[in-house]
Amino acid sequence: MKKEILKYMNEIQNELVDIRRELHSIPELSMQEYLTCNTIKKYLNSIDGIEVRSIEGQTGLVGILQGEKKGSGKCVMLRADMDALPITESNDCEYRSLTEGMMHACGHDAHMTWLLGSAMILSKLKERFSGTVKFVFQPAEETGAGAKLMISNGVLECPYVDTVIGAHCFPEYQAGKIIIPAKTAFSATRPFSIIVEGRGGHGSWPDKCIDPIAVSTQIYNGLQQIVSRKLNPMEPAVLTIGSIHAGPIDKGNIIPNTCTMKGTLRHTAKEGLESMINNVDSMVYNMAKANGAMANVVWSNGVNHVINDKECTEIIYNSTVQLLHRENVEYSHESYLGGEDFCFYSEERKSAYFFVGCVPLENVGKVSLHSCDFRICENILSKISGIFAMTAVNILNGNKHPF
Repeated sequence: MKKEILKYMNEIQNELVDIRRELHSIPELSMQEYLTCNTIKKYLNSIDGIEVRSIEGQTGLVGILQGEKKGSGKCVMLRADMDALPITESNDCEYRSLTEGMMHACGHDAHMTWLLGSAMILSKLKERFSGTVKFVFQPAEETGAGAKLMISNGVLECPYVDTVIGAHCFPEYQAGKIIIPAKTAFSATRPFSIIVEGRGGHGSWPDKCIDPIAVSTQIYNGLQQIVSRKLNPMEPAVLTIGSIHAGPIDKGNIIPNTCTMKGTLRHTAKEGLESMINNVDSMVYNMAKANGAMANVVWSNGVNHVINDKECTEIIYNSTVQLLHRENVEYSHESYLGGEDFCFYSEERKSAYFFVGCVPLENVGKVSLHSCDFRICENILSKISGIFAMTAVNILNGNKHPF
């Protein structure tokens, strides 16, 4: 099996580069991935044995491959996300984004590509495994809405999914390194908005106004002390304000009526996140009241923790060792503060999520997800396709320790 997968990995690498570049050039935002969906469908339809299922009126897509070996009849779901970000790309390359203000800055183009690659490989091996593989191309991960949508449309049923596997590009590691979180792959997150209501007026008479910008500044500084002074310092947490807006952008002599801030909370423990929410609510209300203003915190739906199943992580580890050797894979006991709607799959089924080093050694830590210059090493594509394929076969055939 190893020799065959390595052979197919080598055969499809150049094709995967072309596919990834095509997908990279056509980024689309959450729930708008229509061209992306049609492109994926084109490639899925060209793979022998794949049944393609679309979701009516939506951009999600599922490919289904039935193994031909007699066995348990289990089903493994391999998942990739599809959406891009509202970022203008700064990379100067022939396949850069064709859409101004949109970019695949989170690696989802690579995720879709290596999932297609795993389908190509497994279609050639279908007589070697039992059960079913679902290749799920999910929209709207960036908004946290896509996984719920797919689940509501029955992606975990017909056939019943036993195990879900996902992976993400990660520029904190060298290309080719596979990092498997031993337990928590992602933290819980909660986006929020703070609307501070003051009393506007002319900039010459601030004493007759209640300046919502001044109040928001105090609130902003106070929020920064929640993590450092209100939480257990042994538990990783982040509170970030990423947007502040008040008044017209071309006038400096107007004190506006309102100021709006948008931010996010991240915490690796449920109780810690709840404590952060309570502290934000209390601090915002009391600081506004002390200044004669009013303020309201609007909480949006976030995502929950992604907890890896121990048995699934072991199979991913062993599958990676089979293909890429032991020095290229490791378990991580760090806590990651990113968020992923993969959590909604992991709450329903056994699952595991792993990270893929995706940049040259000299660029480790120098580029970031969600940045305008994010760029991957394309030589990882067929490798991850192979890991997905090997992992699926080992799960379906019951090979927990395949050596």
